[in-house]
Amino acid sequence: MNPGGPVEEIGSTARSVIHVLESQPLSLAMILTNIALLVFLFYSQNQFYGQRQELSKAFLDSEREVRDILSRCLVPGRGGRLEPLKPVEPIEEPQKRSEVEVAPLKPVQ
Repeated sequence: MNPGGPVEEIGSTARSVIHVLESQPLSLAMILTNIALLVFLFYSQNQFYGQRQELSKAFLDSEREVRDILSRCLVPGRGGRLEPLKPVEPIEEPQKRSEVEVAPLKPVQ
């Protein structure tokens, strides 16, 4: 058995592919364009993932801050239970508007 057999076969296949691509430069250009597109997509997805991670972290930090603020709004009540704070003044409903009479405009004389 010849140990150089598979290596020689791969080499001859590579030479034949290069020979075919030399005769059709448009195919070579299309292959290079596809490779460039794959590299660009990989790069853009990595950037998008990093930005999404930063936004998620900012969102979670904001939620944590809101949760801390809301936790301060509870005071101990009777029996050690936590009860929400009651508003100092009752909220009043807005007053209803009075009806206004509408009269047609009179011509100027």
